Amino acid sequence: MNKTFKNIGFATFLIFSNMIFAQKGSFFVSVQAGTNKIEDKTSFITDSGAFSGSLKAGYIYKLNNVFGIGTGVEYMQYKQNVTLENDRYISVLVDETGSAFEFNQETAGYSESQTLNSFQIPLFIQYKKELTETNSFYFRIGGKLLIPSKFTINSAANSLTTTGYYPDFNLEVTDVPSRGFGTQSNFQAKNTYKTKVAYMASTELGFNFKLNAVNSIYVGMFLDYGLSNIVDNKESNSIVTYNPSGLPNNANGVYSFKNDIETKPLNFGVTLGYSFGK
Repeated sequence: MNKTFKNIGFATFLIFSNMIFAQKGSFFVSVQAGTNKIEDKTSFITDSGAFSGSLKAGYIYKLNNVFGIGTGVEYMQYKQNVTLENDRYISVLVDETGSAFEFNQETAGYSESQTLNSFQIPLFIQYKKELTETNSFYFRIGGKLLIPSKFTINSAANSLTTTGYYPDFNLEVTDVPSRGFGTQSNFQAKNTYKTKVAYMASTELGFNFKLNAVNSIYVGMFLDYGLSNIVDNKESNSIVTYNPSGLPNNANGVYSFKNDIETKPLNFGVTLGYSFGK
């Protein structure tokens, strides 16, 4: 994975350097604001993306008077709250003695406050059409490489009841807090998701307004759609962590419940930018 990052970074550096030294284009910096969320497409998880934003800087190399190719770097923060339906969730685990059992987690008012910090490397084609001497329309389409930094979760539940069922012995354990089974109120926990590099399709369109021969500002709308998952789930796990010596005091998170849960980023909103150059 580290070798992949180095190769991607080196390739981006070469492209970016060639564009700059060619001196046939423009630099840009911009801020984006809107809704950023992680799409999971499940029936038992409800997500609500929060207002968030990003900072961007890059360079667009002019191929001709209409088309250009651009790249750069972006910093984006994803913030959202997810809730879990009040229900019983069953995970198959193995206890400290090596015995397989069904870990039943019955939640009431379970929620997660999620924050993901990430860096993104875009690569796009730009179409730009002059409307007047000072105004023009632009359209960008391309892709982005999303490199997660840290995905933190703060979990809470009004009530959490855990029980265990051992099918080999036809035994159900319902109220043994010292073994991890029982009921607790006002459950709270903090943890992080394991993440991986994700890929996104991206588009943006708007209007550019010249300030003078080399400086301009632009406003637009953007949409980024995830093509791959951010959370690295190789196997299914329990939502809350099984604790063989007491009631659960940590959480694996809702995305850990099944290894086929999608965790694709979705961003949309408005852009305000400044560009300078040819």
